[in-house]
Amino acid sequence: MPKLLDNIKEKAIEEARREMLSDGYRAMTIRRVAKELGIATGTLYNYFPSKEYLAAGVMLEDWQAQIQTFEEEPGKDDPSVVIRRLFEMVSDFTSRFRRSWVQYEEHDRSESMRNQYHKVLVEQLGCYINAAVPGREDWLAPFLAELVLRFGSDGHTRYKDIEKAVNVLLEKA
Repeated sequence: MPKLLDNIKEKAIEEARREMLSDGYRAMTIRRVAKELGIATGTLYNYFPSKEYLAAGVMLEDWQAQIQTFEEEPGKDDPSVVIRRLFEMVSDFTSRFRRSWVQYEEHDRSESMRNQYHKVLVEQLGCYINAAVPGREDWLAPFLAELVLRFGSDGHTRYKDIEKAVNVLLEKA
């Protein structure tokens, strides 16, 4: 039976985050994280089947923290405020992990997971947008969610660059 230890998953995510933010995804390894935690590499594999899943755990935890902050702030009934805040959230998240994100995408198995997470993020962002624009066209929330994700994560587009297009879409729909 695999050996499971208290708080190893949380500690591994903390250590992997530290390594990813300081040295990038490429430098972070299961072996290195396990060594820093003082556990066997195989023990860490009981929690994360691969380096990719460990990195995804780090990013998921940070994304969930940003979602929680978003949900606690007022202004969720104004569509343009919601879209701007979602854009800023995506931009902040991806800029924090920019180097690791690029290295993660270069990883030969990352394409399928990236596509899976992309779909989940579009759906999640779309739910917040849809709640702010009820009764609008069915295509509007997913389209705006895709716009927010695409331009919020590119590293150089600012919200004011797309704000006019967002406002036109909100007015027309």
